[in-house]
Amino acid sequence: MSRTEQQQDRKKNPLTVKVMVKSKIVSTIEELVTGTEKLLPAYMSHVYNVGHQYASMHEIKLQLAANEIMILIDFSENYGCKYSEEVQSAHFGASKAQVTLHTGVVYLNAFNTVECQQGYGKQKCISFCSMSDSLRHDAVAVWAHLLPLLHLVKKQYVQVDTVHFQSDGPTTQYRNKNNFYLFTHFARQFGWKLAIWNFTETGHGKGAADGIGGVVKRTADQCVAHGSDITSVDTLIENLKAASLKFISSKSIKQI
Repeated sequence: MSRTEQQQDRKKNPLTVKVMVKSKIVSTIEELVTGTEKLLPAYMSHVYNVGHQYASMHEIKLQLAANEIMILIDFSENYGCKYSEEVQSAHFGASKAQVTLHTGVVYLNAFNTVECQQGYGKQKCISFCSMSDSLRHDAVAVWAHLLPLLHLVKKQYVQVDTVHFQSDGPTTQYRNKNNFYLFTHFARQFGWKLAIWNFTETGHGKGAADGIGGVVKRTADQCVAHGSDITSVDTLIENLKAASLKFISSKSIKQI
């Protein structure tokens, strides 16, 4: 459980911090049952929302028209740069840089594309991952990471005028007034007739985007294991050499 403690900083000034501790809770069976019954309504509501959301998202993907796309996005945990061989002091302090990974999948209607003509079905998906040396995960950074993807979609699929976004709902990233403002701003800029943003329940909704982040990190770790040094976002992209990777500069984030 989490609790607050009073500590001192290096200059002996009082400091309030939150710490996680393992604590033992003792109760009777009756108290345990009563406490569980009180939590059940909120839990069952949560379970229903999760099931309903996944079913609704699946239905949207199955019924995408030629002018619609669905974009699933999520920030992956930052990738910690690595050396193939390291001295002990490289593990301490801020010796190792981090790389921000913003991952996702674009779902679209595959009619009139090569995949559909070859019999692969109506839906098509495009995986993507953008990387940056900026560690910002706020609304401004979200749109800096999204813009290269949206420009690509606009260029290759000119008929698209309806966009469904799906993400989890952290208030520091997607679910805040700054993101809503930028959402409406760029919706007008790209000429979308309809733009929808769907937030999944807390603790759910990562899905395919989370898997893409895992593939990127595992592939990078394999490169390190075979003797490569990944010390920055540039060397990470150079080692991965994938067309679906995009570099997002700190300058582009500041411009937004």
